[in-house]
Amino acid sequence: MSDRTKALLFINLSVLTGFSGPLYKAIGFSVTVTAAGRAIFSALALLAFALAVHRSIRIQSKRELLAFVLGGMIQTVHWLSTIASTKYSTVALGTMLFSTFPLFIIFLEPILFKTKFRSINFLFAIMIIAGVAIMMPDLDFKNRYMSGMAAGIASSLTYALLVLNNKQSCTFAEPLTVVLYNHLFASLFLCCAVFFSRESISLNPHDLILTAVLGVVATALSYTFFVASLKNLSAQVAGICSMFESVYGILLAFLFLHEIPSVRECIGGSVILITIIIFQMRQKQM
Repeated sequence: MSDRTKALLFINLSVLTGFSGPLYKAIGFSVTVTAAGRAIFSALALLAFALAVHRSIRIQSKRELLAFVLGGMIQTVHWLSTIASTKYSTVALGTMLFSTFPLFIIFLEPILFKTKFRSINFLFAIMIIAGVAIMMPDLDFKNRYMSGMAAGIASSLTYALLVLNNKQSCTFAEPLTVVLYNHLFASLFLCCAVFFSRESISLNPHDLILTAVLGVVATALSYTFFVASLKNLSAQVAGICSMFESVYGILLAFLFLHEIPSVRECIGGSVILITIIIFQMRQKQM
């Protein structure tokens, strides 16, 4: 099996295990507590796996430490905005807005990594923006739906930054190590956020179990597969492939939460999906 085939296998496994959207809705904790629980369970799962396979997780240099801390900071903001987006709006809206992160990668990757920028990408960017615009309601930020959209866009941007940071980190560290330290530092930052917010936390078995599934399966496992794919795929191609996670998320939300996307969400989401599919097909031809 070639390195590229393995990378494509990893990216598809990350999509299959990344069913986090419906879990955000089903978990009764606040945004901050949900994000903190997700980070803790994910970090513990990754640490246990690393120790089980005798993988060295020592930080070798200040460069690695700075990259991991930066990754943890971006991861923290990303999880807070992602969970807020879904809790304040719908699974369909949250996942579709998150899926626009290739739009940011299209422009950020050439700037940060000096990769070739293709002018046709402007057209893809315009189409993705059009899809978002179709889903957008009236501009009233007092509306929770609109707040969810703003959080979704922040989630998309921060994930694009996280992908690019992790791609760079994978040049000097193993994917498992990169994800582990991102999540360890994120759990530290999020626990501090919960502490200083002074939220009253009512733990119950139902929410704890769902948070554990979110952290272990839909986070630790999914993120590890995704980061592993970045070694032999460009951030743009990996981002495009992972876009299909939103389709699974919307389907699961329909089956288990009885959440039906609105006509506006369906049309806007379809525009984004079609654009992403065409983009992916063009990448395969290059």
